[in-house]
Amino acid sequence: MGSVIVAIAILGWLIIQSNSPAPLPVKIQQELVVPVEQPVQEIPDDEVHEVPQQQAPIDPVTISLNKINDLIAQHVKKHGKFPVGSVASDQPFENRFSWIAKLNSEFGDATGLVDWEKSWQAPVHDRFVRRRLNEFQNPTLKSFVGEDSLPATHFVGISGYGENAATLPVNHPRAGIFGTERHASQADITDGLANTMLVAGVSRELGSWARSGHSTIRSFTQHPYINGPDGFDTGNPDVMLVLMADGSVKFLNKETEPVIIERMAAMADGLPLDATVVKTDVKTEPKMTDLPQTSGPEELPILVPIAPDKPPFDINKHLQNKVLSYQQTKPTAISIVLQEIEELIGVQLDRTQLTEAQLAVQITVEQTDVTFLDLLTVIIDEAGLRYEVQTQSIKILSPKQL
Repeated sequence: MGSVIVAIAILGWLIIQSNSPAPLPVKIQQELVVPVEQPVQEIPDDEVHEVPQQQAPIDPVTISLNKINDLIAQHVKKHGKFPVGSVASDQPFENRFSWIAKLNSEFGDATGLVDWEKSWQAPVHDRFVRRRLNEFQNPTLKSFVGEDSLPATHFVGISGYGENAATLPVNHPRAGIFGTERHASQADITDGLANTMLVAGVSRELGSWARSGHSTIRSFTQHPYINGPDGFDTGNPDVMLVLMADGSVKFLNKETEPVIIERMAAMADGLPLDATVVKTDVKTEPKMTDLPQTSGPEELPILVPIAPDKPPFDINKHLQNKVLSYQQTKPTAISIVLQEIEELIGVQLDRTQLTEAQLAVQITVEQTDVTFLDLLTVIIDEAGLRYEVQTQSIKILSPKQL
């Protein structure tokens, strides 16, 4: 009987437990965020900004022109005027230093290397004039040596237009900023700084950056002005880059009207850069028919001296000149060494026949008191190449081409 009671009690307890609510499982609840739809707002046009695009690399000619502008700007700030085409001295004009030499001495690392009262060709200046000025050379051109066998400039100051532009007075309608002895200020540029050409590139009739004259200042004289007889060129057959007096760099297309280029070259002609506009009250030069005529038995012809022919260049004799010392102690690509030697000896080294792999060969050189030819021979042998002396240049060849 007692066991029955116990069984009944246990059964009752089980029934009570089965009817009790089961405990809730523990769980982490995440809050569900329902986005609220916002009304679309129109953004004003003046607040719309385009996603910035990656800029294209700057043209190397533009980089050079910007550096030249910086040097000229320093000169203007210091002296109040633009550089004069030739540095004043007691030397004849052809022996004077150029405006580029002046800038290099003032704002470069050539302080104390120049005696301005001596000729730029004086032996004491050999170290100075054989320096390479990277900012005045166009890397897109092949020749880095001028007709005077010295490191050349590929950029010249603009003296205006017409054969005698460099010698005209500062207020002449054909005069540019640079002149033989012309000191132009910003106030003299009445056509506007942004409309007046300051510097342009050249690829022919190259000469030392240190000498005054045609090598460093030039005028527009013959059509076509771009890639034409005057030699103006920055490496592209269709366009030319020029530096303006306000520091901007502009493109000139080969189709640009010559009259526009002339007006850009002149700083005070009073004419806009519009070929359709002709101004009749501009100061002009008298025509030959307007000049007073003289006649009579005392009238004598004017004898104009004829310049002697330039002596022919004897390359073999030139290669016998000596180099006191040349050292390239760190392994350097033969392409760089050849460029240095080309500027040092003043003879064009034609390396167009070499492959990129051959130009990348690295060498070291140490030579003292040797001729130009001996130095070149050592370098060429070190690179495993050969050379061939021609009339005006030296052609660098690989062994299989001989």
